[in-house]
Amino acid sequence: QHGRRRDRAARRARAVELLDRVGIPEPHRRIDDHPHQFSGGQRQRILIAMALAGEPDILLADEPTTALDATVQEQILALLADLNRETGTALVLITHNMGVVARSCARVLVMYGGTVVEDGPTAEVLTRPRHPYTAGLLAAVPRLSAPSGTRLTGIPGSPPDLTLLGDGCAFAARCTLVEDRCRTGVPPLVALTDGVRAACLPAAGRTEPLPAPAPPARIDRPAPGPVVLAADGLRKTYRRRGVRGRGFTALDGVSLTLAEGETLGVVGESGSGKSTLARVLAHAHPSDGGTLHLRGRDITRPARRELHAVRRQIQMVFQDPYASLNPRMTVGQIVAEPLIAFGLGDRDEREARVAELLTLAGLDPAVADRHPRSFSGGQRQRIGIARALAPGPSVLICDEPVSALDVSVQA
Repeated sequence: QHGRRRDRAARRARAVELLDRVGIPEPHRRIDDHPHQFSGGQRQRILIAMALAGEPDILLADEPTTALDATVQEQILALLADLNRETGTALVLITHNMGVVARSCARVLVMYGGTVVEDGPTAEVLTRPRHPYTAGLLAAVPRLSAPSGTRLTGIPGSPPDLTLLGDGCAFAARCTLVEDRCRTGVPPLVALTDGVRAACLPAAGRTEPLPAPAPPARIDRPAPGPVVLAADGLRKTYRRRGVRGRGFTALDGVSLTLAEGETLGVVGESGSGKSTLARVLAHAHPSDGGTLHLRGRDITRPARRELHAVRRQIQMVFQDPYASLNPRMTVGQIVAEPLIAFGLGDRDEREARVAELLTLAGLDPAVADRHPRSFSGGQRQRIGIARALAPGPSVLICDEPVSALDVSVQA
């Protein structure tokens, strides 16, 4: 409370009030729980409650809804809007979610390569983008109206390495409007029309709208093969430490089947059990009931030696690309780790496999000697995907694999 003098009971009551305000169920009971006992979305809400505790004049919200489902996201955005309106708290909202920008912001500032490339009123920037990068971001936004199997529209190339920026426009290598002059000087941020400013030399003299991107291609999906993973009546209950006989049920009778070549989506609110289901399927957590079969073989409670083989067949891509990679290991070591763990190939074969996987994930094999801290969030997630693919699994479980990434990297 930053110097506010309150006794312990008053501080506890204030904490319960804040947890309730950000949507934590049963806050009076859960206030004594530890962070690992909450879902990712619930932990994000707790962080927001911490930021609100001091009643700030300015609130810097860095991706405050990234880990939240749509309904809780709406609650948090409504809460931030109420604070902005009722208490006068100024809000700086840092996000890659265009829907959040459209919903919550009066003005928007678009950054690329460490510089501002466009800013102006939200309605103008999102409906009539002046900079090619802004237009590319908007084109990459997934649309529910698109037919199933439609490939997302991404921006060609990768974000620049800020340590290697030259003298020209940072977006020149990926830009559809690039001219020779763009590569020799950094374009200034100049006023255009309707309160919009853009740092783009071709856009400065342009009156017509930016060209629309090419329509996305369809993905040809093969017909599903035989069932590879089948769960029936999975149940998982977590016991509360120090509370005899009490706990909560995270999974209750969950059943599913997954065929070769098939993609199954699991959706639900934060705390609904999605990540618990993923961990039970991957045998990171044991189930308390139900059965699980891999290619017809019962793997519900495998023996220790069998569990090693099961984990080679079921790999996982985690939600947080920052926390899921060992910062002390190089990228090459991280991707090679499953190969070593499962005894796949000799040293030369593993090096070749690492280079192949990095290329498949959209990274240069030359980065294998660098550490995770040298990469952006999107690049770290590509490393996580390469690691999960290394042992050639039959099942790939992706727990919110793109929630921390901007829309172009998502695509």
